[in-house]
Amino acid sequence: MVQFADLVRSTDVAIETAWRARDWGTFVKLWLVTAIGVAVCSLLLILAGGAILIEGNRVYHLFKAGTEGSAAFNAMPLYAGLWNFASPFAAVTAVVGLVSGPFMMIGKGGHSEKTES
Repeated sequence: MVQFADLVRSTDVAIETAWRARDWGTFVKLWLVTAIGVAVCSLLLILAGGAILIEGNRVYHLFKAGTEGSAAFNAMPLYAGLWNFASPFAAVTAVVGLVSGPFMMIGKGGHSEKTES
């Protein structure tokens, strides 16, 4: 089984190594894959958490109204609202990952020896 923390550490080391070695093809590939991966993870986490809450709400209505009242409870608008929240959130996460990656690497790459005058 892949350990998530080890995967994050190894990916971070690979991105920094590609940056320092000026291997731009590898850097861009890793940068794009990680930005998209973070967006997909955020989308799945929001959808999973929201689905648990929506289904909990449906169970509540089942016990409150009984079997005849639970059929009248339509969860599709709730799922539509969840999707309308999760998809823009994931898009913003991807944009932040795409924009912030090079800026962080530029900040890391500025290790120059300062000479005293």
